[in-house]
Order: sequence, then C-alpha cells, then structure tokens
Amino acid sequence: MVVENVVPGFNLMLAAGGSEHWPKGWYGLVEQNDPSLVFEGPLLQDPTWGWTDDAINAMSPETDVEQERFFAIVEKFEDALKLDAMTGYRLVSACMQAGFLPREDGALQYWLMHRMATKVAELTAG
Repeated sequence: MVVENVVPGFNLMLAAGGSEHWPKGWYGLVEQNDPSLVFEGPLLQDPTWGWTDDAINAMSPETDVEQERFFAIVEKFEDALKLDAMTGYRLVSACMQAGFLPREDGALQYWLMHRMATKVAELTAG
C-alpha cells in the first residue's frame, strides 16, 4: 500500500511482485483485491499547480521543462484511464468527492496524477 483512499474507495498501491497484468514496480488503483487500473509511473506533481495564467506565461525555462515532463507522464497515464463504464464512473465520482471539479480543474488525468503525487509526498514528508 502506498496511499490508502487516495480518492474515496481507491487505494494507491505499488506492485512488489510482478504479474502479467501488473508488472513489478508499477502502480495500481485498487478498489478491493485487484487493481482497477495499472500504470507505470512515476508519480509527478504539476509544477504549476495553483498558478495564475500570467504566472504560467512568465515561467522560467526550468519550470517549462518540468511542465513538459509532467505532461509526458500524464499522457502515458491517460492510456490507463481507458476503463469500462462502471469503473470509470466510480473513479470519476470518487475524484469529485475528493475535490475534483471538472469545469474548473479540466481533464481528470492531470488532476488525478497531481493528487496521487501530492498524497505520496505528504506521507513521505510526515
């Protein structure tokens, strides 16, 4: 277990042993026993989280590189989010319970990646 209830009802776990459907070292969002989705990682926080449009437009080249890396990781993560309708509904509902606002936050994959990385960082810092 990495983070219990990273969003309500979904635990973020890291595979300690490998299987065909969940390779060792990959992350999974698990509702009960088996992962609902599996992805390689790494987990990254959005380096511009909470910034205004003006601040983003004026960001340093270093931050721009970090942002591009975040986008590349999220693109890979997006592939894992292609779920069956019921699992997708449960995941989106859980994210909304945790504070995801589709009209304000935009695409789920960016919000969820940032949330997972933030929750892991909070656990390792404390």
